[in-house]
Amino acid sequence: MEIRINGQDVDITIDSEKTIGEIIAGLDRLLANSGHRLSGLSIDGQAGDTSLLEQFFSREIDSVKTLDIYTKTIAELTAMSF
Repeated sequence: MEIRINGQDVDITIDSEKTIGEIIAGLDRLLANSGHRLSGLSIDGQAGDTSLLEQFFSREIDSVKTLDIYTKTIAELTAMSF
């Protein structure tokens, strides 16, 4: 599976994760430490919205070719809410 964050290829080692949700949970901890938060998600070119999140998170990683993750800084997300 190819994983990109904000359009950049990243080299992430998948250890015991079986689903997209498990990958996102691990990345969310790393992002939080860098001042970023998850702002969007796309699997094989299909953008996720709130109605698809449960389906996306439960998806087995073996069935995914490309996972695109989008992040924003906390300041950017705060500015968007006004």
